Amino acid sequence: MHKFTHSRRNALFSVAFLLGGCTSIKNHVRELPTPSSVEELNERLLLVDGYYVTMYSPLGAGPFPLIVLNHGHDGISYPMSWDQPRWRPSLIAREFVRRGYAVAVPMRSGYAKSGSRPVGHFLIQHADVIDVLKSLHHVPTLDMSRVVLVGQSLGGAVTMMLASRKGDIAGLKGVINFAGAMGPNIPFDAVLRAVSRPENVPALWIYGDTDHATSPAYLRVMEEAYLSNAAPLRVTRISLKKSTNDHYMISMKDRFPLFMPDVDAFLGELGLPNVPLADLEP
Repeated sequence: MHKFTHSRRNALFSVAFLLGGCTSIKNHVRELPTPSSVEELNERLLLVDGYYVTMYSPLGAGPFPLIVLNHGHDGISYPMSWDQPRWRPSLIAREFVRRGYAVAVPMRSGYAKSGSRPVGHFLIQHADVIDVLKSLHHVPTLDMSRVVLVGQSLGGAVTMMLASRKGDIAGLKGVINFAGAMGPNIPFDAVLRAVSRPENVPALWIYGDTDHATSPAYLRVMEEAYLSNAAPLRVTRISLKKSTNDHYMISMKDRFPLFMPDVDAFLGELGLPNVPLADLEP
């Protein structure tokens, strides 16, 4: 495996290259200053049509297949979503960058001062992600014919909604749902509507047995709803008897060996890169 130092990475990567020097793209996608970044992942903060988007990427010209990571909702620590900080999931992003993917993390409208309106109902939040994808479609270093949507918690639920909008997402190959949950104030019939209309998009769902946001019965009903449209679905359940809550597994490095083999197998089934190509020094 190859190893790259921070200085070499910084010398070889620039957002000007990401944007391809194209004025029409810069009108929609603009780099913003950021006080800190994960240098070995080429982390950059972009403003994409009014949405804050954290971008991670490998070295080189690409074009790179794209992973879109959809964030959850932290209503306990941040009762006002506007104050919720920008999500920077460097642990899971690192795994995808190692496999040759660019990773985009859009903040939906109303979160972290992103967008132009308050947080929308769960059933419409997916439209923000579609808006971002339409602008990223013209970035020359991204291969928008190979897109995988990934989400955690409420972001997993938004990702399942996006699986029903394949016609609006050119290049969508599959979706990965980490512990997707909709929250206590969303009626269960809304949950079923969200997962019962997939356009045959292959899906991988990963849940922990100790997930406090879902129950086995809840998950079984969602599985049946998704499968009712003959959409390919793989479900992985991780189990650790000593674990207190696996809802945030993608932020827990010790959980990665439990689910990354399934992620790699799923990506391989989609004909996408699934082998780590580089060690990224922290």
